[in-house]
Amino acid sequence: MTLWQAITTIISIAALGGFYINWLQVKATKDQVGLLVEERREKSTWATKHADALGLVLKTNQSIVLKSGVTPGYTHVFKDEGLRILIETYLVERDHDRGAMSGRVLQADHFALPIVQDVIQKTIKTVESFKLQYPDEASKLGL
Repeated sequence: MTLWQAITTIISIAALGGFYINWLQVKATKDQVGLLVEERREKSTWATKHADALGLVLKTNQSIVLKSGVTPGYTHVFKDEGLRILIETYLVERDHDRGAMSGRVLQADHFALPIVQDVIQKTIKTVESFKLQYPDEASKLGL
């Protein structure tokens, strides 16, 4: 093997190594972009679920007439005080003095938090259970 052949072989191997490293970098970038797109899609899904849960909670912020008398719809649907505390922490802002309730604004990063996702799911599940158990009362509340 001549010196010239040895040099061209070394250059070829170095070039192939460079191409391989470049390919790995491109692949890693594509994987990272894929993860970011998936994360954005996941946050968007949870934002939609948050809006649904919030809408359901706000519909309960009215009185409902029962055989036993008039009762607040919110506490009637969400009997579990622990869940109500979580709802008031992550979904709504509640003015107890005026009986007013409004949606809590969350940053997009909050939708990735397991506690927020859990509260959203429990809220929707509680309303769905209420609708099955008490269809007439659910209808009165517009659920």
